[in-house]
Amino acid sequence: MKIIGIILLIIFIPTMLLVLMMNRRKKKVTKFDENSMKKIQGEMITVGIDTAFPPMTFLTEKRQPAGFDMEFILQAATPMGVNMKVRAVNWAEKERLLEIGSVDCLWSGLSITESRRKNFIFSKPYLNTRIVLLSLSEEKQARTKEDLETFAVGVQTGSSAEEKLKELLGEELPENIRRFANYGEVLEALDQNSIDLCAIDETFYLYATKKSAPTLSEQKKKWPDYIKSPLILGEEQYAVAFRPEDQDLCDKLNHAIDKMTENKELQSISDLWFDMDLLASEEEAEPENKEAAETEETAETVNEEAAETEPADTEKE
Repeated sequence: MKIIGIILLIIFIPTMLLVLMMNRRKKKVTKFDENSMKKIQGEMITVGIDTAFPPMTFLTEKRQPAGFDMEFILQAATPMGVNMKVRAVNWAEKERLLEIGSVDCLWSGLSITESRRKNFIFSKPYLNTRIVLLSLSEEKQARTKEDLETFAVGVQTGSSAEEKLKELLGEELPENIRRFANYGEVLEALDQNSIDLCAIDETFYLYATKKSAPTLSEQKKKWPDYIKSPLILGEEQYAVAFRPEDQDLCDKLNHAIDKMTENKELQSISDLWFDMDLLASEEEAEPENKEAAETEETAETVNEEAAETEPADTEKE
């Protein structure tokens, strides 16, 4: 009997270890439930989000908010000591809604820009991204600034992608640059060949092309194979925007970011939605003004490199 017991232990222990390891690696999307957040003893704050910006914030088939930032909001509530409720906002009106107090912060893949920093304060940056151009055809790729004047380009009104296009093409954008209320409409126009290119955050492209990323809506299953152009419009970082008088609330979030970075919670969320670590590092998070000045040259640098390395009539990749 002792021999049989030893044999069973030899079989049982490795099996249990394997099961535990598999469960530890299993990725799971947290279900957002405002009622569960009311258990936290603290003030209630209203978070403004864009519900049509996957994978940062969007609605599932059951009309429930989901995404990277929703996971972040849920897990940050406890170390911040606050209750949070989310409110869908018209992204073109987001800054006015924050100013008048309709929401207490903007937490939805919001890029730090110089224009926004004039009116609001930002938390520490928590995610790196770039503004890219997506198409459905290899013949419709942008390599230089001049290509932006040739193709029909779609962009979301009020987005940092729109700001980058204005920096390159002028405050009064040419007629071939078409504005849309949200990225859902931009992508639909691209799918219907109403536009040639979509100017959008690279976080969307990374999510759309990752087969193992969570699929919480029928929309993701129907997305085509997007092609990313060589021209990059700029490098950016996401942060949460607050009114200047809400520095204490911003400090609470910065504390939560530090804690969630230290215990790898933020990295786990990044791994879940992108299968890679896109988190902003401490060095990158330091001087925001310097970071903005450096990244404004990105598109010009790409243009120069493209001109030096590729002839104008080269077949587009």
